[in-house]
Amino acid sequence: MDRALLKSVHEELQSGGSGALCTVVGSDGSTPRDLGASMWVRVDGSILGTVGGGPLEYAVINKALETLRSGSGPILHRRCSGSMRTEVKLSAAASRSS
Repeated sequence: MDRALLKSVHEELQSGGSGALCTVVGSDGSTPRDLGASMWVRVDGSILGTVGGGPLEYAVINKALETLRSGSGPILHRRCSGSMRTEVKLSAAASRSS
């Protein structure tokens, strides 16, 4: 996981921001990013970082926004050339605001 991304997420949370941290937790075959790649999705849909771009990332962003609204974090499974699983975890600030 990228330290700069974690630092930015920490700073946003400290200033009252919320979002979902999306992390690649499994892969098989050819995937756009390695295990541990992360992306922060803010409640307004803006992002920091990437889990691979394209349709895969679009699906992860939409699932993160859905998770922020519902307050529960799924594991999302998508196929690209290989297979990639992404976990969506709500921040503490997002959990309090649900």
